[in-house]
Amino acid sequence: MAGTSQQALRVVHLYRAVIRDLQPYTTNRWMWFAEKEKIRARFEANRNMTDPMQIETTLRAGEAEFQKWRHPDPYTTPYLFGGSRYMRNPPMPADGSISMAFDFGREAGTWDPRDTPATGHHH
Repeated sequence: MAGTSQQALRVVHLYRAVIRDLQPYTTNRWMWFAEKEKIRARFEANRNMTDPMQIETTLRAGEAEFQKWRHPDPYTTPYLFGGSRYMRNPPMPADGSISMAFDFGREAGTWDPRDTPATGHHH
C-alpha cells in the first residue's frame, strides 16, 4: 500500500478492530483462526494499491462494512472499563475520608493478632 501514512494507520486499526470483534462471533478458537485467515486474505488482496483515492475508497468501504457487521454486544475484558469486574473492589481513599471499625463485634479484653508486637515472639 503506497498511500499516506494516515491511511496505513487506519488500515492497521481497522484490521485489529475486525479481528478483535470476531471473537464473540466464533464459538471456538479453531473457528476464530479460520475466519481470521479469511479476513487477512481480504486485506492482503488490496496490499499493492498505489492510488491514494482508490485506497481511500476501499478503506471507507471496509470501515462501513465493519460497522454493518459489528457485534451488537462485543466481548469486554472483565477488568477493563465496561467489564463485569471493573472497579468492583476500588482502593480505599488515601485521605482517610472513610473510617473502618476494625474492632467491630469484638468484646473488650479479647485477644487480637494486631495487638501483638511485630517481633515474632508470642508469650
